[in-house]
Amino acid sequence: MLRQYVLIPPFVFSFAEEARVEIFKIMRIAAEQKKFIYEYWRERIPSSQVFLFGSRVDDLKKGGDIDLLILSDNKIPHKDLFKMKQLFFSKFGPQKMDVVSMTKQDESLFKNHILSYAKVLNYE
Repeated sequence: MLRQYVLIPPFVFSFAEEARVEIFKIMRIAAEQKKFIYEYWRERIPSSQVFLFGSRVDDLKKGGDIDLLILSDNKIPHKDLFKMKQLFFSKFGPQKMDVVSMTKQDESLFKNHILSYAKVLNYE
């Protein structure tokens, strides 16, 4: 497997740790797709937060499915997650997509792991 490397200027490392981490969090998702997902959940559950995680947050990787975490006050039923996927597929064509719903109060290791590297998906 051929690895790709990115040259990083020395001044980058003078930033705070948080700033350095943000430099590497790049989303590989089309603007139209990002807008659709963001607006879909914002209209239905205004207090929700949408996160992109998995290989799509790493610009050095290729391909990969779209992994989404939806955080809300209440867990979203599977049928509602499936409905969003159906509408997405009808607009952008079939793709690999995983959508996970968790509550904001959830303290699971899985949620904490996702949030440790996920990128907030917003469209402004």
